[in-house]
Amino acid sequence: MPKYLASTTLTETTWNAEVRPGDAVEAGLLDELHVSLSPFVAGSGESLLTGLGATAMDLQNVTDLGNGAVVLTYALIR
Repeated sequence: MPKYLASTTLTETTWNAEVRPGDAVEAGLLDELHVSLSPFVAGSGESLLTGLGATAMDLQNVTDLGNGAVVLTYALIR
Protein backbone atom coordinates (compact mmCIF):
# COMPACT_ATOMS: atom_id res chain seq x y z
CA MET A 1 0.00 0.00 0.00
CA PRO A 2 1.51 3.36 -0.95
CA LYS A 3 2.19 5.82 1.84
CA TYR A 4 2.07 9.58 1.38
CA LEU A 5 3.29 12.36 3.63
CA ALA A 6 1.85 15.83 3.11
CA SER A 7 4.32 18.42 4.36
CA THR A 8 5.01 22.10 3.96
CA THR A 9 8.61 21.65 5.15
CA LEU A 10 9.92 18.16 4.27
CA THR A 11 11.12 17.24 0.79
CA GLU A 12 12.13 13.63 1.49
CA THR A 13 11.64 10.90 4.10
CA THR A 14 13.81 8.18 5.58
CA TRP A 15 11.00 5.62 5.29
CA ASN A 16 9.03 4.26 2.35
CA ALA A 17 6.73 7.23 1.69
CA GLU A 18 6.25 9.78 -1.07
CA VAL A 19 6.30 13.43 0.02
CA ARG A 20 3.45 15.53 -1.34
CA PRO A 21 3.92 19.26 -0.79
CA GLY A 22 1.09 21.09 0.94
CA ASP A 23 -1.73 20.34 3.34
CA ALA A 24 -3.27 16.84 3.38
CA VAL A 25 -6.69 18.02 4.59
CA GLU A 26 -6.98 20.85 2.06
CA ALA A 27 -5.83 18.53 -0.75
CA GLY A 28 -8.40 15.88 0.24
CA LEU A 29 -5.69 13.29 0.97
CA LEU A 30 -6.50 12.61 4.62
CA ASP A 31 -8.63 9.53 5.31
CA GLU A 32 -7.48 8.73 8.83
CA LEU A 33 -5.51 10.48 11.57
CA HIS A 34 -3.55 8.58 14.23
CA VAL A 35 -2.58 10.61 17.30
CA SER A 36 -0.28 9.21 19.99
CA LEU A 37 -1.02 10.87 23.31
CA SER A 38 1.38 10.53 26.25
CA PRO A 39 0.71 11.77 29.79
CA PHE A 40 3.26 14.59 29.73
CA VAL A 41 2.63 18.34 29.89
CA ALA A 42 5.40 20.74 28.93
CA GLY A 43 3.37 23.87 29.64
CA SER A 44 4.10 25.66 26.37
CA GLY A 45 4.97 25.07 22.76
CA GLU A 46 3.46 24.91 19.32
CA SER A 47 -0.03 23.49 18.82
CA LEU A 48 -0.18 20.12 17.03
CA LEU A 49 -2.74 21.31 14.48
CA THR A 50 -1.89 25.00 14.11
CA GLY A 51 -3.53 26.49 11.04
CA LEU A 52 -5.98 23.64 10.49
CA GLY A 53 -9.51 24.85 9.86
CA ALA A 54 -12.60 23.19 11.29
CA THR A 55 -12.45 19.54 10.22
CA ALA A 56 -15.12 17.04 11.27
CA MET A 57 -13.66 13.75 12.48
CA ASP A 58 -15.12 10.66 14.10
CA LEU A 59 -13.23 8.69 16.78
CA GLN A 60 -12.82 5.15 15.40
CA ASN A 61 -10.55 3.45 17.90
CA VAL A 62 -8.58 3.92 21.12
CA THR A 63 -5.52 1.74 21.74
CA ASP A 64 -4.30 1.73 25.34
CA LEU A 65 -0.52 1.26 25.41
CA GLY A 66 -0.60 0.30 29.09
CA ASN A 67 1.62 3.08 30.43
CA GLY A 68 -0.96 5.88 30.41
CA ALA A 69 -0.33 6.58 26.73
CA VAL A 70 -3.03 5.99 24.11
CA VAL A 71 -3.24 6.01 20.33
CA LEU A 72 -6.41 7.66 19.02
CA THR A 73 -7.63 6.86 15.51
CA TYR A 74 -9.96 9.32 13.82
CA ALA A 75 -11.71 9.07 10.45
CA LEU A 76 -12.42 12.18 8.43
CA ILE A 77 -16.15 12.85 8.00
CA ARG A 78 -16.77 13.83 4.39
